[in-house]
Amino acid sequence: MLGLKVLDYCLQVAAILLGCVVVAPPASADPPVRGELTIRGHSIVTLLLVGKDGGAGIRFENVGETVHLPVGTYRVEAVCLKGDYLFEPTAADRKAWFEVTEEGPNELTVGAPLYPTLTARRHGGFVEMDYGVVDGAGRSYSMESHRGPEPTFTVSVDGQQVGSGTFEYG
Repeated sequence: MLGLKVLDYCLQVAAILLGCVVVAPPASADPPVRGELTIRGHSIVTLLLVGKDGGAGIRFENVGETVHLPVGTYRVEAVCLKGDYLFEPTAADRKAWFEVTEEGPNELTVGAPLYPTLTARRHGGFVEMDYGVVDGAGRSYSMESHRGPEPTFTVSVDGQQVGSGTFEYG
């Protein structure tokens, strides 16, 4: 649980640095027009969305199948999944905006299930391999804390095993 406390603190700091706040309208103001966003994914502990209209951010805890939020344009700023998997956006991810309208349908693919990925690059006589996990939208997740054994691999040439090893976290 320490990982979730650290993540919660990091999300709060990120929200402050990015100028993200959970906006509550004044009591006398008309409530904003809201839309329903269907979440295609599960196991989401925390979801932070940032609005395109001035950077207002909205944070959701223990996300279910749908969330309600003011209509507008958003992007995913951070996601924490059960098992301490964490998504933090790259520069390309920060360009992935989606629209929430009153009429819908509004859908966002985020969270589990996660799919394994492997990239390999040759450097002279060595092969550098990177293992990772992505969600259904291709967002990369890292682990906040590492539990369990590292993923293993074997290298075969013409059916003969020529090497094996484990991936190091980080």
